[in-house]
Amino acid sequence: MLAHREADESGITLILVMVLLLGVCVLLVSLIGISSDDILNSQNVLSQRTNEYALDAAATTALQLVRFDPADCTGGPQTIQIASNPAHIECSPGTSPTGQRQAVISVCVVNPCSAALADLTVTASFTDGPECPPGSGQAAECGESIQIESWTLRGKD
Repeated sequence: MLAHREADESGITLILVMVLLLGVCVLLVSLIGISSDDILNSQNVLSQRTNEYALDAAATTALQLVRFDPADCTGGPQTIQIASNPAHIECSPGTSPTGQRQAVISVCVVNPCSAALADLTVTASFTDGPECPPGSGQAAECGESIQIESWTLRGKD
């Protein structure tokens, strides 16, 4: 006949510790997954903002160049290096409806740049003094005031 054994609960502690350890491991794995997604999202936002700031700085620089020297808008495409991001600029001269000198500045991350590919497009009108015909070298008379008509950043998908 089999001997009757008294119930021993010493093995249950090991099982409870193993279940607790498994739960903690599952929790840590899920937290690591969530935090890695957040880090990746932060890096993507930082990269996007850096590009936008570079585009903005390049457009502002181009506006100032064109403001004081109208010939800068007819010189063909240019590349401006902002930090480590090159920005390619195309400027198209024109005349606003009020008769002021106008420039449409297209700024791109890719080269060559055109209005169709522009990441940022700026349209500005300039009020010039009477001694500012293009190429006259009278920079003091050029760009007495500037009016930004549009500043359009193309959204990225």
